Amino acid sequence: MSRHTIECFSARFQLVVGWDRPLRSFFAQVEDLELSDEDDDRIVVWVGASFAEIPTPEALQPHIAQYAIISDEMLATLRADRAATLDKGDTQLQRMMRRIVERNETEGEGR
Repeated sequence: MSRHTIECFSARFQLVVGWDRPLRSFFAQVEDLELSDEDDDRIVVWVGASFAEIPTPEALQPHIAQYAIISDEMLATLRADRAATLDKGDTQLQRMMRRIVERNETEGEGR
């Protein structure tokens, strides 16, 4: 997994973007630094936590547009992060966890 911090328009927020190889998704998290660590609303944006949810780094931008702009350089870095992991397979634990997540998602659809 890669993880990069991007400067936001406001110092109140912190943005982290990256590539999650086991989920095969790019992700973004925006955190409100003025709220306490225990506050459930501290994470104001979290995308890319589902399998293959965000297929390209460019697809992150609409989700974080009010907080920051992802530079062309960071987009290239994220693409390189993904490319560096293409030949890596899942560990046994990652395969097991993906089956559990997929089963839970499937069972949730039937509700």
